[in-house]
Amino acid sequence: MPPTANEIAQSFIKIKERIRQAGRDLDSLTIVGVTKGFDAHTVQLALQAGIENFGENYSSEFVNKAKLVTGAATWHFIGTIQRRNILSMAKYVSLWHSIARIEEAAGIADLAPGAEGLVQLDLAKLPNRNGVKISDLSRFMDLISKIDISIRGFMCMGVPNDVSRTREIFIKAHEISQDFGLSDLSMGMSDDLEVALECGSTIVRIGSALLGQRA
Repeated sequence: MPPTANEIAQSFIKIKERIRQAGRDLDSLTIVGVTKGFDAHTVQLALQAGIENFGENYSSEFVNKAKLVTGAATWHFIGTIQRRNILSMAKYVSLWHSIARIEEAAGIADLAPGAEGLVQLDLAKLPNRNGVKISDLSRFMDLISKIDISIRGFMCMGVPNDVSRTREIFIKAHEISQDFGLSDLSMGMSDDLEVALECGSTIVRIGSALLGQRA
């Protein structure tokens, strides 16, 4: 069953308490509620609970949902970007988290010049994961600097059920962000939130800990 307004509000309080317990100021973070698999009504309830930022993974689901949601929702696209779907999403997306190919960045810039984005890093080196490899990153950043898109930082994911490896990945991502002089780091989900906060995350993407399990 979808969560109730009260359940979302209570979960949001718990997430904020976890952040405080980790020694981080709430003002230093953006909490993105991951709403893939939930309907527009659930997003409306989350807005009422004080959640302002929402992350979506799939273009058609996202666009259909964004059309129905009223209120000041800020949308983040966190899934794999496919150039053919950029047109339908561009007017809704405030921050593209998962830019991993120059063609994607160019497509976004063509439709939304000056759009804000993050470069997704492939640090975990797991199968079927998107991202720019470290060996390609310098050239990638040089090429993307010539495109009319504003890169704010990087996004990465840890390794499921491996806290040690996840911490190594998040530390490396923070080092990379400092090397390039970029301020934003999108890393940390429900299960590795504290590790991400410890390593300097500025954007966390929280799904199940806020909204429960998807149907």
